[in-house]
Amino acid sequence: MCGRFTLLDLADFIALFPWVAPPEQFAPRYNIAPSQPILMLSNLGGGMLDHAIWGFLPNWAKGGPDQAKPLINARAETVAHRPAFRTAVRYHRCIIPASGFYEWKQTSSGRQPYYITLADGKPMLMAGLWEDSHDGAGGEIRTACVITTAASESMRELHHRMPAILTPEDAIRWVKAPDSDALSLTEMLAPSGQEFTKTPVSRLVNSPANDTKECIEPMPSDDEPTLFG
Repeated sequence: MCGRFTLLDLADFIALFPWVAPPEQFAPRYNIAPSQPILMLSNLGGGMLDHAIWGFLPNWAKGGPDQAKPLINARAETVAHRPAFRTAVRYHRCIIPASGFYEWKQTSSGRQPYYITLADGKPMLMAGLWEDSHDGAGGEIRTACVITTAASESMRELHHRMPAILTPEDAIRWVKAPDSDALSLTEMLAPSGQEFTKTPVSRLVNSPANDTKECIEPMPSDDEPTLFG
């Protein structure tokens, strides 16, 4: 699954999508959690990164996030057919940029967070969906979710699911292809063959209130020997 991620820099992401203009204001995010604002590049074009709330709500969901349960992830295997997502797959696809994401591993002393990045240091291009829905107060709210797929072989030790991370070429197809090709695009939502770096980090990341660089600083995991054994 994907329940936390980071976005530390936009320069490398913008370089992959040269028609996209960066937002006027940007600050690094070290611990992005559900219900918080995220940046996304939607299939509507326009050359701008849009803001959305992480937690997808179908437009037929009434009452807003307080009454309907926002969906932070969508499973790649069922996303094209599940009622909550099937319209968005055709009309409302997006790329959610990330520098890395977090996953937790059960150890003898509790759940140890790991920070996962691409081994080549490039940005992650997570496939996502977005929707304009009701905010519960008579207005609209733009919402989004991350599509997940089965974990790659190197990731299975941490979790059986992971974000659907696209190559730059597939990411462009995801947001640029005609809506009539949407169902064929779901074939790209497969386990990533890219190499990852998995770094044990502080349990500070367990709380969404902590959004500082200390969240990604390496530390020994409970499964690794320390200086004193």
